[in-house]
Amino acid sequence: MRFSLAVVHSADFLWLETLAAAGLSGPQRQLLAGMAAAVEGQAPELRETAFDWPLHDNPQLDRSAAAAAAALDGFLQRLLAERPCRGICLLGDDAPLGLVAEGGGVPLLRLPSTRAMLEAPLHKREAWRVLAPLRAAQA
Repeated sequence: MRFSLAVVHSADFLWLETLAAAGLSGPQRQLLAGMAAAVEGQAPELRETAFDWPLHDNPQLDRSAAAAAAALDGFLQRLLAERPCRGICLLGDDAPLGLVAEGGGVPLLRLPSTRAMLEAPLHKREAWRVLAPLRAAQA
């Protein structure tokens, strides 16, 4: 199992998406910024980092899905301890996003991937349906 996740921290949310290539494209970043601004009421500063699995190339160490889930959970818990948020937005339905654990008092929101929304704009409707209650809570 190998994967890379883009982890984007806005003021109130973590946005996670599986990376298909070297990183998020400009249009993907713009879409994320727009969604974050819509639910947060202002244009937040976005901080982007990556989570790459496996963390090492040593074949003797555990690279299982359970180890990946534990490492990802530890990574996210550290981020949340440094900068709490109102929710974690999982963009897409890729298998690595299934490793993100429920719990910790932070709701998980499942949205179409930014790639899907850019390729087929009708997917944006589904994303806004999920995000609309957050926007109302902000008002």
